[in-house]
Amino acid sequence: MADANWKLGEASWKRKDSDETCREVTPAAIILGVIWGAFMAASFTYAGMIMGFTSGGSAIAAIVGWGVLRGILKKGTVVENNIVQTIASAVNISVSGVIFTIPALYIMGLHEEINTTYFFLATAAGAILGITFIIPLRKQMIEIDRLRFPTGTAVATVLKTPGSGIEKARLLFLGMAVSAAVYLVQQFPVLGLPEIIPEYIDLGAILHLPEWVSFAMALSLMVFGMGLITGRNGLIVLAGGILSYYSSRP
Repeated sequence: MADANWKLGEASWKRKDSDETCREVTPAAIILGVIWGAFMAASFTYAGMIMGFTSGGSAIAAIVGWGVLRGILKKGTVVENNIVQTIASAVNISVSGVIFTIPALYIMGLHEEINTTYFFLATAAGAILGITFIIPLRKQMIEIDRLRFPTGTAVATVLKTPGSGIEKARLLFLGMAVSAAVYLVQQFPVLGLPEIIPEYIDLGAILHLPEWVSFAMALSLMVFGMGLITGRNGLIVLAGGILSYYSSRP
């Protein structure tokens, strides 16, 4: 992304110990960026449909990029991984407009009039417009106004630390495996197996609260992980959800 590129500097990207140009736009970077971007688009869309907000995923893509380029392929440069996270986040971020519009059409009862082709074209047009507008605005926002861009700063930090990125990638994939295992165990009753970890805990019943007080908590590592990504902003969404729920009750 533009902000991450600025944080990394705009030099000619030469190796310090030789005149060889660093690898940047390589087949591995493009393929990895597209594949991981599609994976994030599917998973973040699912999470966004449930929680009502999503994330660009640039930092996650940068972490995975180091995990694959340096951890598996045993090669990869800073700018090559920057291409990975740029492509992946670009593929993923376009889903935001979709998950905040299509559900509204279903709620309004207009889902039968949905034309998949038009939605695809509208999503592609939105992505192209975003890229088109950011190109002339980049110099103003980054080089003149010097906007902070916290996300870009975090991504640049990951890109400049390959060793730390590999360790974070291992932790990320471990967390994905644990979350998947917990989710499968929670679905045991659906498969006819005994319940080991419940999906919900009725804290109202445990605390002997009145029946009209609905105080249940879902045990979802996905929601917990998204909360860690969003930070304090997630508390705003939580407060809005609680207010919306109780205001809609008779």
